[in-house]
Amino acid sequence: MQKRITIFRTLITALIFCLLPLAQAEAQKPVPFRLLGTATWDNLLNAFPPGTGMQFNDGSGRASHLGRFRATGRLLATGAPDMDDNFPVIGWVTLGAANRDQLETFFFGILNLDGTGTAEYQFTGGTGRFKNATGSGLIHATLDVDNGPENVPMVVTWEGVIDY
Repeated sequence: MQKRITIFRTLITALIFCLLPLAQAEAQKPVPFRLLGTATWDNLLNAFPPGTGMQFNDGSGRASHLGRFRATGRLLATGAPDMDDNFPVIGWVTLGAANRDQLETFFFGILNLDGTGTAEYQFTGGTGRFKNATGSGLIHATLDVDNGPENVPMVVTWEGVIDY
């Protein structure tokens, strides 16, 4: 009887060790990511050469996998506008969860002089549970440019996938 129990335990242990990598691989499939946030850009003119990029330090909102977050970011125009006043832009955003885990992103897209912007983002890692985060998606932003280039409020949505 004892021999059967030992063999049974050995088989169960072997089965667990065989299936564990499959379960971990399953847990690391990309899952949907959504974000709704706001921020205030410091000065739109800083985004254009010879500026060092406009930035925000007061971003916040809610995002899947982060919950409530705080954010900082920087945006740079990388060239001249096209015929529709669309400027090519690149930028970086750090999203911070309440537990201080951070998610790092890079984005590239266009910003129109009317204050609308679209971009593609990519997660580039982070800290804590987001250390090896990957994934991508689309950003849609609306900036209120009617009151001049300084302290420009923005509403932004992100939709895509994340794998961490």
